[in-house]
This record gives sequence, structure tokens and C-alpha cells, in this order.
Amino acid sequence: MGELLFALGLLAFWAVIPNWHPWGWWARGLALGLLALAAILHAWGAWLLWAAGHITPARAFSWVEPGIMAVLGLAALLATAYAAGVRVPATGVSLEFPLRGEWYVAHGGSTVLTNHHHVAVSQRYALDLIQLGADGRSYKGNCRDVTSYYAWDSPVYAPIGGKAIAVVEGLPDQPIGATDPANPAGNHVVLETPEGVHIWLAHLRQGSFVVKVGESIHTGQLIGRVGNSGNSTEPHLHIHAEISRDSVRVGIPILFTSLDRGPSYPRRGQLLSRR
Repeated sequence: MGELLFALGLLAFWAVIPNWHPWGWWARGLALGLLALAAILHAWGAWLLWAAGHITPARAFSWVEPGIMAVLGLAALLATAYAAGVRVPATGVSLEFPLRGEWYVAHGGSTVLTNHHHVAVSQRYALDLIQLGADGRSYKGNCRDVTSYYAWDSPVYAPIGGKAIAVVEGLPDQPIGATDPANPAGNHVVLETPEGVHIWLAHLRQGSFVVKVGESIHTGQLIGRVGNSGNSTEPHLHIHAEISRDSVRVGIPILFTSLDRGPSYPRRGQLLSRR
């Protein structure tokens, strides 16, 4: 029973803590190791009792079985959920990649396990993009300094042509450890395409905007720079596409067409690059 409860806790941890978190990337491995160790110790204890003649083989197996089932069940559940989260959508909007260099998809995909935005109807296929160093971390130096993050102040370009129907640029960038839930998108631009698709570019840096509301924007035009405004835990770019369906804003998948390795529907754990 102990291994089963531990497995359920690990599943919850895996779904909530992103693998790009400053300690999430190694904590996952540690948690998996602890689960395996617990199962091994449980099996060893059952074997010692059986070897000493205190329990029957059937009783020993009944002690070990929950641990085996917990490990196998967790593995199967994670594999199934992850596979569902990375499936290729049938529809969506084609966009150019709005950043330059190599970026990591911290959140993205078709299930909550790969994308924490998925619970929000309008952000069902939203993406959070960060940059990583060679050590797998998103910063170098002091993790409490917003300027230490690789993504900070990176230029953001219009992924498609359209009209800037919303521009919010006066919100401060949050220090690491603080968020602004009252203004979740922070400084942001919303582009409306001729087809009526709305493209959100959020958490931009205060004072970095070079577009105005009502302005016609062309593909590749500089919009602003990556910041840490709004409900953001560290500098990153949030992007999502939405349409109106029965008077409800509904998120749709994004296909990036200008990547170095060819078009791709982004998903969590993927590296995207554009020179």
C-alpha cells in the first residue's frame, strides 16, 4: 500500500511540477529512484520473512504485488497520458516562430499532463517558451535576479500579419518569487488576423513595445521583448491562438512553419530553433 500511495503522489508531482523548474528536473529522478527503492526494500523484507519460514510464498507475493503494480501502473499511466499530450492536432493556425535561437517548450500539448494551460478553454493549446543553458537550467548565476535568465529581453517578432487589437505595456516586470495574478497576461499584444484568429503574446517586458493598438502589423515585425510581467514565475514567452465559437473564445493548435528542422506542432519537452 505504501508504494501505491507513493506512486499516486509521484504522479501528482509529475503533473504539477514542470521539468524546467530549477529543481524539478532532478527531483523527478530522485522521486522515481525512491519509488523503486521502496519497492525493492519491500520485496527484500518479504523474501527474508519467507526464507525464515514466517510466511508462505503466496503471502510473500501478496506483500510484493502492490509495489510491482504501483510501479508498472504509474509507468503505463504516464506513458499513455504523455502520448495523448503529444499527438498531432488535425487543425490549427500556421504561424512563424516569434523568437530567434533555440527555445524549450516548458508547457505545450493536448493534455494537462504536458500543458497546464489545457484546463482553460481559450488557452487549450497555449505554449510557454524558455531558453536553457548547457546544464539544463533556464538561468546562469543568481536565480533570484530576473536578468540572469537566458530568455530575458529576447526580441519577440510578429508570428503572423494582422491588426494589434490590444496592447498592454505599463505593468512592471515581477521579481523572481513574485507574481501578479490580478494581471495574468502581464504586458501583452493581441493580434487579430483577417480570418478572425486572435494571437496572444504575453509576459513581455515593460517599456519594450514598438507597436501601438490599432496598428497594422506585418509578419516578422518586432513587437517587443521577453519579460516577466503578469502571473509569471520567470522570464518566458506565452503564446496562444484562439477563435470565437458560439460566442466562446476557444483555443486552437499552433503550427510553427519557420523552424530550422521544419514545421512542427510544439509540445512539452521539445526544442525549437530558428536562426
